[in-house]
Amino acid sequence: MILVYMHACNSGDLMYALGDSPIGPFSEPVKFFTAPENGQPAANGMDTLYAYNAKAHPALSPEGALLVSYNVNSSGEQYTTDYHPRFIYLSLTPGEEPGQQRSVSRLQAFLQKVLRFILRFSKRH
Repeated sequence: MILVYMHACNSGDLMYALGDSPIGPFSEPVKFFTAPENGQPAANGMDTLYAYNAKAHPALSPEGALLVSYNVNSSGEQYTTDYHPRFIYLSLTPGEEPGQQRSVSRLQAFLQKVLRFILRFSKRH
């Protein structure tokens, strides 16, 4: 079992721990990624971005990797350029560093388009 989570709620540090069952006990946590958006200025230039809600998606993951998402929001007004999920891969391949990320830019671009469509559609209705 692998537990994926965001350390300290919205710190931007994505962690994992290994366990024998869904309820643990778990190994010492390992930081495998820090969200680059955390602490950056929001689209409006006045607010600050924060990352939160790291989740693993094993059903959507390729062999040898785990697809992980996290969300980004701002401390004030939300803009679609800021407020959407981001995706990374956590490598599970023996011999690779556990925290090595692989690009998911095509997936992220597709999901951003879907999100924009949903937002435009919801404003009309």
